[in-house]
Amino acid sequence: MNIDFNIESKISRYRSKRRVIITLSVIILAILYTFLEKSAIIGSLSAIVLLVIFYLADHLFNLDFKKRHYLFIIIISISTFLLSSLYYVHPQYDKIQHFVQPLII
Repeated sequence: MNIDFNIESKISRYRSKRRVIITLSVIILAILYTFLEKSAIIGSLSAIVLLVIFYLADHLFNLDFKKRHYLFIIIISISTFLLSSLYYVHPQYDKIQHFVQPLII
């Protein structure tokens, strides 16, 4: 009986994680619709793909990431998407980003 309850709780956790990922993807697509530029399209699609791959890795390999891991990956994907225009303005932004974002995790 305990095993069935454990499976149902895992299913409900993955269902709630899936809802969060879908909601964030829709929000990113709405932002994409407002900025119809090539760089915005690439940035938004890469943020969505990052969120989906993270969820699929969690679900398929049964890694059972905690909510804080999802928060970190959301912060990383959204900040990368919103600050991606700095790649063209400041050449060292990439180095700063790769230094700061792992510190979050």
